[in-house]
Amino acid sequence: MKKLFLAAIAVFGFVSVQAQDVKFGAKGGLNLANITGSDAGGSNMKAGFHVGAFVEIPIADKLIIQPEIHYSNQGTQQDGAFEGISFDAKFQLNYINVPVMFKYAITEKFSIEGGPYVGFLTSAKIEVDVAGFGSNSEDVKELFKSTDFGLGIGMNYDFSDVIFANVRYQAGLTQIGDSGEGDDIKNSVIQIGLGFRF
Repeated sequence: MKKLFLAAIAVFGFVSVQAQDVKFGAKGGLNLANITGSDAGGSNMKAGFHVGAFVEIPIADKLIIQPEIHYSNQGTQQDGAFEGISFDAKFQLNYINVPVMFKYAITEKFSIEGGPYVGFLTSAKIEVDVAGFGSNSEDVKELFKSTDFGLGIGMNYDFSDVIFANVRYQAGLTQIGDSGEGDDIKNSVIQIGLGFRF
């Protein structure tokens, strides 16, 4: 009984030490979003943003698993002309993204990361500005699939134990179009931001 009690204390102590190493935080920043694929046409990069939270869980020396959840404004923009009338169009695709990143520390301040993500579409709108006729916005959520899946790769630089900078590229692996035609489009997002550990 005494040995069992001591073993339980040792296990509890180990779990407590591990729990002390777990860190929570928040992050956010700029999105440079676009869509790719054979049906993307003349799509151009669109500025957006992302904001959310994460947990850093050490699993080995220099290796951390980092689950995240964040709101991400993505999409694309196009400009052109039809019968001599110029227009600008923006697709505003808003997702709740849930990445699970694996981070490896190259040095004390610099780390690389990679891992999968799943995204849940919350809204989709097209905003069209026609020269001389004003602008209009329309809900087009039914033209897009409700989920997205892909991979992210990136790097981090720690300014301190609290503040760090992050650059990440998210590449969609699944088609996001759901209109019945011209659906070979995928998300492509460059994220540049800051994070804060609590």
